[in-house]
Amino acid sequence: MNRPEEAASFERKINYYETDVMGVVHHSHYLKFFEEARVAWIDDQGIGQHHFPHVDVHWAVLETRVRHLKPAYFPEVIKTYIQVRREGLKLAFQYATYSSKHELIALAETVLAPVNSEKKPVKLPAEVKQVFERNKWTETWL
Repeated sequence: MNRPEEAASFERKINYYETDVMGVVHHSHYLKFFEEARVAWIDDQGIGQHHFPHVDVHWAVLETRVRHLKPAYFPEVIKTYIQVRREGLKLAFQYATYSSKHELIALAETVLAPVNSEKKPVKLPAEVKQVFERNKWTETWL
């Protein structure tokens, strides 16, 4: 798979506390990395006001899938590309994370749904729907 240069991206430095004694990032941190990329994408799209804690509607995580391909190490900088799509009420986010050596290290997908305070599904605001409609992903990574 070629690096998806046209997709939105998010960079971050690996912190020492995210690694084991060999300097390898522990697998549990990848979901945090993807969440950071997702929140950055939401903010970049100008729809952060539709995301918790700003509103009564929450985007509940329904599914996560991660495929670990190679390790990431302290103190490198990783880059996560992100694509999105809307599937009815569900919001799907797809991630491809690369090492500082431009090696693909992880692929992932998270599926979220907007819910109210009673955890019942609700419709997305029109502004959010429009953002997802114009940001469709071009290929499946995972």
